[in-house]
Amino acid sequence: RYAERFQRVLNAFQHSRVFDPARGEMVELLELPPDLAAKAKEDPAALDYLGPKLAPEVARGVAEGSLHPRTLEQWENASSIASAGAGASAGAGASSWIMQRSLRAPCAAGA
Repeated sequence: RYAERFQRVLNAFQHSRVFDPARGEMVELLELPPDLAAKAKEDPAALDYLGPKLAPEVARGVAEGSLHPRTLEQWENASSIASAGAGASAGAGASSWIMQRSLRAPCAAGA
């Protein structure tokens, strides 16, 4: 049981699902080894711990920062969320940092 959980952690670091801007879709960070690829074909939900397999248009929206990464909804209230912590100096800095971290994506790095 411990060995299985440890292997899942290793898999999560090596094969996390990420957005590939060149292909415009979610891919595994490193190619799945044959045993995991077979498991994924057998039961796609078996590898959900690698991250969600989002539809290409949703994945692009998250990567570009137009969709919230957890709710997958438009960032309509992003400015009000960032200003909510403006009253406390530590809160404002933390809020700003969180917003920047959640919006950062490989395809938006040059923007």
